[in-house]
Amino acid sequence: APLELRVSDEVGRGVAGTGGDAHLDERLSETRYLLGDEITEADVRLWVTLARWDGDLHRYRHLWAY
Repeated sequence: APLELRVSDEVGRGVAGTGGDAHLDERLSETRYLLGDEITEADVRLWVTLARWDGDLHRYRHLWAY
C-alpha cells in the first residue's frame, strides 16, 4: 500500500501499542511530519492518539519528541 494510506490506516486504528509504533518512529526519524514537510490530518490524528496513550512511549525516541 502507498505510504499515505498505510500511515492513515495505522493512525486511524490508534497505532499506539499495536506494533505500528516502530514503523512510525522510523518515519519520524527521517521527516518532521509523517508525510513530509507539512502537517497533515494524519499528524493531528497521531498526536491525539499519542496524547491519550498511557504506554511506554519513551521507548520510541521520535514518537516521544513528536
